[in-house]
Amino acid sequence: MGKGHPYWRVVLFLIALTVKSAAASDLYFSSESFAYSEPVPINSLLNDWHGEFSGGSDAVLFHKAEVGFRYDGWSLGLLHRFDYVFHGSEEGVEFYYKTQNQLPLIANHDYPIDVEVSHFEVAGLKFGKEWQLRDDITFTFSLSWLKGVSLREGELFGNATTGSSTTDYDISLFVEDYYSEGDLFNRANVKPYGRPDGKGYAVDIGVKWKVSDRFKIEAEVTDLLGKLWWDQAPYTKADINPVAKVYDSQGYVHYTPALSGIEGFTDYQQKLPWRMQADAEYDWTDDVSITGHWLHTNYLDLVDVGARWRPGSSLVYSAGYGLKTKALMLGLHGKFGGIALASDSLDFNQAHAFTMNAWLQIKL
Repeated sequence: MGKGHPYWRVVLFLIALTVKSAAASDLYFSSESFAYSEPVPINSLLNDWHGEFSGGSDAVLFHKAEVGFRYDGWSLGLLHRFDYVFHGSEEGVEFYYKTQNQLPLIANHDYPIDVEVSHFEVAGLKFGKEWQLRDDITFTFSLSWLKGVSLREGELFGNATTGSSTTDYDISLFVEDYYSEGDLFNRANVKPYGRPDGKGYAVDIGVKWKVSDRFKIEAEVTDLLGKLWWDQAPYTKADINPVAKVYDSQGYVHYTPALSGIEGFTDYQQKLPWRMQADAEYDWTDDVSITGHWLHTNYLDLVDVGARWRPGSSLVYSAGYGLKTKALMLGLHGKFGGIALASDSLDFNQAHAFTMNAWLQIKL
């Protein structure tokens, strides 16, 4: 441990203090993974875009894992996060899908193209505090110190125009892209001394409100404030123009793109996009509750409805359905942990929505 990250020693030291204390404390682990892709299945989004096209222009992938301890309203833990947000113009996304799969385009048509990608992967240390403001209201605040692992943030915009042929087109695009490795055009002059270093912070807040004996609401804002500073990140700013057209045996055009612009390295400040989620639960009977969940991002609003059943033991069974994602959720929760899974398809390669959440706590 002597050569490891110094915050490991802090965590172990404070855990030892809580074990000796009479105040309420526990060790905890949580993992939350959520992915939703409108245009193509999640697996296709991350790979070749060869899955079935469903329309739409947005996709998100969020993963967060924490391990740490809580003591008398305070918490300290190790954190890992992976966030990916994709947004594009609907016609631009359709154009990209069709050209990737060599499908006929609309003749004599102008496709406006505007695609934005925001991604970061971080590890870090998270410090939190919970306050009981009133008997029915609890407020939480957390501050995370973040160490950047990977970066991708950029925008591609312009237009593509077809003539009388549905397999031929002309393009005029501009790209601005910041990345830790692997740019859109396989740039050769990557940073000679490895990935760019990233450091930053994130602030999250949450509130729990017991509206009545039967109704409660919880809400959380992730990255209310948050930034990453990247040291000498590779970037590309360039116009993209075709050098030559080549036609395959089916008559579909293929381009050799030429970049006219700037490639280099720069200190880059990445603003973390905020998001909010809220949960509501109403006790319909002593054993059955009706639940609702809402996730809001810059481009998406997703709502789930469901129910929970408490059959008199410490176990709670849950089920839910995504109104937009069409994902079915099943969950099991106990005194010391729980798990929930959701998907819109039993075949992961065809799934547009997937959720896997798990948590564990050990009282000290």
